[in-house]
Amino acid sequence: MFVASAADLTIERIRALAARPDQVESLTLEFKREYSKSLLTTIAAMVNTYGGTILVGINDKVEPGTDRVVGTDAQETIDKVASGCREVRPSVGAELHPCPVRR
Repeated sequence: MFVASAADLTIERIRALAARPDQVESLTLEFKREYSKSLLTTIAAMVNTYGGTILVGINDKVEPGTDRVVGTDAQETIDKVASGCREVRPSVGAELHPCPVRR
């Protein structure tokens, strides 16, 4: 289980979570490599159930020898998610917290 407020997310915590081979997606935790329309579907599903955390810039599949944390253009992703949330009916809100990835 992933227990931390969104404001407490650091790249170190995200990397530790993503590195766990037993960490899979759940009703309240979702990994997305990048923005896609399915991200909006996931947001709507979480809003209508238990809520949750979606980490964008993380591969959802574990591949041996690769880092699941790939990062994404934070501002572009935030803009797309915010725009998409305005189009969903009934409208939904999402808390967006960028977390810098240091390589």
